[in-house]
Amino acid sequence: MEETQWYRYVRRISGDAKATEIADRAGFDKSALTRWKQGLSPDPLFVVKFARAYGRPIVEALVEAGVITETEAAVKEVRVGAEEALRLAQDEALIDELRDRLLNRIYVPEWSLTSIEDSGIVGPDGDTAGNDELGVFTADELKERDLRLAALRDQKGTTHGNDARPRP
Repeated sequence: MEETQWYRYVRRISGDAKATEIADRAGFDKSALTRWKQGLSPDPLFVVKFARAYGRPIVEALVEAGVITETEAAVKEVRVGAEEALRLAQDEALIDELRDRLLNRIYVPEWSLTSIEDSGIVGPDGDTAGNDELGVFTADELKERDLRLAALRDQKGTTHGNDARPRP
């Protein structure tokens, strides 16, 4: 069998080192080098170990071993998780998403629910108090809430402006 691209890469990176020295440094058995010289493909774990041991980029070694293509290696950025996605998102996209969410579901603080209980407004879960911390209302339900609260204030003769918290 003919030497593989991977084996030629290993020899180029390791220089004049003997198979035992390469294997010891990278943390695998020297028989792996014999198999590679004979044309067998390396285990990707060995490729990573070799790259780390010799201070080479792992992606470079994976390409040389034929584990990934140069096109796959050309990917410059990998996005992982919600925090990273939010950090990378364009401001306009974030604003659009927030606007859509707010138009479809509106979160009302618990202190506001006290006034809602008095007004007889029922939230989407059929409970005037919502959950323990937040009441979740659609935009239509919030408009209804505002109308009933205004009517309740008129009946009681109280005004708090935009502040729906009960007066002390």
